[in-house]
Amino acid sequence: METFGTVLSERALNIFMRHAHDDKTIPSVRSFVYDMLGPTPDRGDMLYRYEHSLRAAENAAVIAEAEGLPKDDLIIACLLHDVGYRECGDDFKRHPFFSADIAKRYLEMIGYPQEPLREMVRGMKRQLLI
Repeated sequence: METFGTVLSERALNIFMRHAHDDKTIPSVRSFVYDMLGPTPDRGDMLYRYEHSLRAAENAAVIAEAEGLPKDDLIIACLLHDVGYRECGDDFKRHPFFSADIAKRYLEMIGYPQEPLREMVRGMKRQLLI
């Protein structure tokens, strides 16, 4: 599968198939992110990345509440912001592209509303500028 110039592995394609009928809830997205990062004993860095995404989502919930922002959208965006880490191989500088591509495809697949989806993907790509 190729999107925005990134090619996904067979492993990733299988994960997409397993999550094709996910609902739009935070637990479903969290499960998808866990499967995509795939922390294993030989890839402890992916456990760190997954836990980092959970912490970002927890912070997003607090900020969304304080600022009156759409809480679920912000939490989901933070959960997905590093979802492409494992797919980018050793070229970690490209993870925002992979993450944006994967998030876009996943959110479209589960029928996520287009406007927040576009904003999420735009934010993930902007990680490159930070």
